[in-house]
Parts: sequence; C-alpha cells; structure tokens
Amino acid sequence: MFPMHFPPSCRGSTPPLDADNSPTAVVCGMARLTSSAWFLEQGATKLLYRWQQSAHKFDVDLYLVVGIRPAIASDTEKNFFVLYEAFFPANSTPEVFIQRKNLFPAYTKSKSDFAQRPISETALKGLWKIFFQEDKLAALLIPYGGMMDKISKSEIPFPHRKGNLFMLEYATNWNDPSESATQIDWARRVYEYMTPYVSKNPREAYLNHRDIDLGMNERANTSIEEARVWGAKYFKGNFNRLVKVKTRVDPENFFRYEQSIPPHPMRK
Repeated sequence: MFPMHFPPSCRGSTPPLDADNSPTAVVCGMARLTSSAWFLEQGATKLLYRWQQSAHKFDVDLYLVVGIRPAIASDTEKNFFVLYEAFFPANSTPEVFIQRKNLFPAYTKSKSDFAQRPISETALKGLWKIFFQEDKLAALLIPYGGMMDKISKSEIPFPHRKGNLFMLEYATNWNDPSESATQIDWARRVYEYMTPYVSKNPREAYLNHRDIDLGMNERANTSIEEARVWGAKYFKGNFNRLVKVKTRVDPENFFRYEQSIPPHPMRK
C-alpha cells in the first residue's frame, strides 16, 4: 500500500549517460508495501531512522527523498519519478503531460515542518498509526545538507539552511467535498503529533506549502505583529527585511493576500 523511496534498488552502480555523454538522473526502485503489518515487519522504521542520520551527509549528487503515499509502484521507468512527484497515477505514460485536462484532485491540504534532529523510532511508530488510518494521505521527507548548508540563511528570503536535517511535507488530496473535514483533520492531527520532534522558536514552515492554519490576514491593515505569527515561521529573521522591502515598493498594500507581508504603518 505504501511505496517508498527507500530502500534503493538502482540498476547498476553508475549513472547512465545520454547520447552526448551527459549524465542523467537515476531513479531508484521503490518497495511495494501491502499492509501496515508487512510495512513494520520489513524494518521500515529502523531504515527510516538510519536515513535521518545519513541523508544530509550524502554526496551532493545523491538526492534520496523518502516518499510515503497510498499507491502501487510500477517499474522504474525514466518518467516514473516525475509522474510520481506530480501526483499522477503510477501507471501513467508521458502523454499525460500534453493532455489539456486537469488530472489533479479538486482539493488539497498540506503542511510542512523542518527536523533538526532525528525522529526516534518510538515517535515514528506513533506516526505510522495515524498514517494507516487514511488512504489519501502522503508525506515527503526531503533531505537537506549539501548546498543548503553552504548558503547563508540571510542570503535570500528562504532561511531554512544549516542545522536542518530534512524538510517534511504532509499532504492529502481529495475530490469529494464531503471528505474535506476528515482530510483536513488528518493533516492537522499529523502536524500536532509532530510538534515535539521538529523545529521550535519558531516552528519553521516552507512558504510554498501555504498553510493558513498558521494565521492569516483578516483585513487589509493587518499589523506587522499579527503577520509575524506566520511570517517568522516562513522567513525567520528575514521577515523584518521583507517588511522594509514591502514598505518601500508597496506602501499602500495594494498587492495582498491571506499571508502577504504588510508594510510598516508609520513609514508609508
């Protein structure tokens, strides 16, 4: 039931070459997990614990993402990883990319976290209990380290750099609006469960996984301190610098949305 990016079963030990001898990405095999009992019996918890301790130290050319979602893996063709990450069915063909048809679910809810220390095996076992309750959930564990550690947290607005082992995304997708409450509740329960095991002060979040549970602008003149509730999670110490930029280029706050950065009210 739960195909995962580990353990890798790559074909060959070196990256393949295209006709022009340029290296191409290698997509590793994915374990096919058919039940929660089988999943645990195969030592997935121990394997994931080891991954947490190692993935951020891998060679920069090795990018080993862990994915957990209810789908059946197919043969590892070149297009599989792209299709998988785009949430297309596992047996899709490249032709889906040129279809003028929306194949994505109508509704989605995602949340994010950053882990700065390995999550214990005991904590992972508790997480599995929540995962096995639903069939539309998905999670990605994306390793950091490498170049992410080399760029200063103040270089660009994105501040999640050295000190993070990996990023976590929890997501659920559905088409039936009657399922909304159940699916959103699942995402929130996972997020609540993970509280002791992820970053703190602030609990960091990734901007591209927009999460209005963190807070939102209720009106056009939201104060800086109100916006800081989610702004610090997305941008950490860069939030104040972004307020200065916003104040300079859009002092009237014309461009705004639920989690936009407000201008400084005293400098308009």
